[in-house]
Amino acid sequence: MIPLANRISDALRNILPSSTVAAVLEDTDAALHQAKDKLARHRASALDPLADEKAVTIARKEIEERTFQIARLTEAKDRLHQRFDELLSSEQRAKEEAERQALEERQTLIREQFRMEYPLMANRIAALCQEMKAAGLSVHPNLRLPQIDLDAPAHLVSTGRYYHPVNEMASAYPAIDLKPDRSGRLQVVSEGTEPESVK
Repeated sequence: MIPLANRISDALRNILPSSTVAAVLEDTDAALHQAKDKLARHRASALDPLADEKAVTIARKEIEERTFQIARLTEAKDRLHQRFDELLSSEQRAKEEAERQALEERQTLIREQFRMEYPLMANRIAALCQEMKAAGLSVHPNLRLPQIDLDAPAHLVSTGRYYHPVNEMASAYPAIDLKPDRSGRLQVVSEGTEPESVK
């Protein structure tokens, strides 16, 4: 078994898990209580009027050793408390940073997935609006879709046969001519070109 003094030194010198330092701190506190109990017994022996000179001498020597031991353990306990608080705070910060990075990575994946699927979703909505018009249903010229919050609010606005994003996040997608087929699917057609058949 590793001596307590060595464990205390290791806990104060090296970066250990806070749980390890907590265990050392607990053992240090227990040793401190034992030293105080022994000090009380030796002090009683040294002050006993019935004790012989040899017993008193031994008791006084033990008092000196236990007093020093108590002072050293008390100092160690104080430093271990401080070390434990430092390590615990560091571990908490590391945990929070890891959670923050994990959340940012998840958000990035979701945003990228949305950006990839966004044009298809916009096209489907545009095709549905054209089907509504073809069926005699009213489509308001300033139709606004529900906002979808990425880094900034996002929505689509209809302008005739063209649908385009109006926020900075989606500004990379230009206005496009939408040609739905009978299945509800559609083709994205550049200006001046004819649509190809949809398989």
